[in-house]
This record gives sequence, C-alpha cells and structure tokens, in this order.
Amino acid sequence: MVKRFVGSTQRPSSDPTKVRVPVGNRSGRGTNERFQWPLAEDTFCLAKKQLDIQYVRTYCSFMSKPSHREAILKAGLKVMFRAGYEGASVRDICAAAGVPQGSFTNHFQSKEAFAEEVLDRYFVRVRGFVKEALDDRSLTPRQRLKRYLDIISGVLADEQWSRGCLIGDFSLETTGQSKRWRDKLEAIFQEWRIPFASCIAEAQAIGEIDSMFEAMDLAEFLLASWEGAILRMKVERGPAALERFKKIVFQTIFSKPIQGAEK
Repeated sequence: MVKRFVGSTQRPSSDPTKVRVPVGNRSGRGTNERFQWPLAEDTFCLAKKQLDIQYVRTYCSFMSKPSHREAILKAGLKVMFRAGYEGASVRDICAAAGVPQGSFTNHFQSKEAFAEEVLDRYFVRVRGFVKEALDDRSLTPRQRLKRYLDIISGVLADEQWSRGCLIGDFSLETTGQSKRWRDKLEAIFQEWRIPFASCIAEAQAIGEIDSMFEAMDLAEFLLASWEGAILRMKVERGPAALERFKKIVFQTIFSKPIQGAEK
C-alpha cells in the first residue's frame, strides 16, 4: 500500500536533516498533524552514540587484555638456561609461558631477535650485581672484586649450581655459526670488563694488587677464568670449582705485592 504524504505536491525540503513523513506521529498512531521529523539527524546521533560505545568497549578490552610478551621473556630465560639456545624451541618457550604459540610471532620477529632480548635482560641483572659489589665504598678495591664473586656464587647456589652464566652459555653455542652473535657477545664483554679494570687499577694504585700487568688485561683474565669455573661447576653440580678459583686467584694474581720484590 502506498502511503499518502501530506503536502506531497510541495517540493522536498532542502534541509538534508529533515524528511517528510506520512500522516501520523512518531509513535505510529494516526493523526492529521503535519510535521517534519528530523529523522536523519536522529539517526546520525544514534549511530555516533553506538560507535562511541563500541570504541569504549574495544579500548577497554584492549587495555585490560594482558600482553604475553613479559611472560614469554621470563619463560624464555628459564628454558634457555635449561636447554640452551639451540635446544630451546619456540613451542617449548610458549608452553612454559602458558601462551599460544602464535603469541610469539606477535611480539618477536625471530627466535634470534628474541634470544638477544633475553640476553640483554640478563645482562641488566649482571650489571646490577657488578654495581652492588664494585660501588661499595665500605670495602677496599680488592675486597670489592671478591665481593662480586661471592655474590654470583650465592646466586648460583640458589639454583643448586644447575644454571651457569647465560653470557658464557651463548658464547659456547652461538659464536661458531653467527657473526651477529659474535659481535653481540663481544660488545657485552667489552662493557663488562670496564668497571673491573677500573677497580683493579684503583687496587694497584694503593698497593693492594701487583701492577705487573695492565688493569684491563687482568679484568679480561678474571672474567674469562671465572666463566670457566662456572662451566666446571655445572658439570660437578657443586661449588668446588668456584671456591677453588677464588682461593687461588686471590693468593696469586690478585694477591698483595711483596714489598721489595723485583718486578
């Protein structure tokens, strides 16, 4: 049935927000009252309101949804300590994190990029231990060096001597096949040795350590030898290698110089 419009012989209104309606009111009940109902404007406002509500819902949903990135990084560190870089699969890492495997590619471009970020986070923790020991001015420089080794020994003991140093582990696994990893690890060692060289130089200046060798060379020796002791510790699952290293190195290389001895 075609509905008759009041004033249908008139030209339509030029106002796009006003539309002529059939005889009747907004409720649909019949009436002879003629009016122009701003239907388009109402529809626009309703649509805008619905969009605003949808936006708020989407925003709140996005903001309340936890990111899996942190969980994957934490789980990745544990898995790589246990299985190594090569043995740690993306599937194992996601399973340990309790997240879907697809979450990994949402946050990381590749396993290599992920492992670099894990290593960076680990090195941040190591720098904290270095600062804790070597910045302690209540100790002499030589005592600070030993304090660092004692701190690391305590951390390794907490893990039942089953975990070593991730920097050393990656050095063994990755450098033979990737220049990118060699450059990455070399940069870490270059940064790592600086505070130790500074502490050793301070100890040499006050006569706590012999000045026969350059401070930087001694720093390199200390870190490299300590990494070797940690590897042996993992094999033995005990602290003997660590304690043996500390005892010998501080009674020889880092011992106080004998007065009047020839250089």
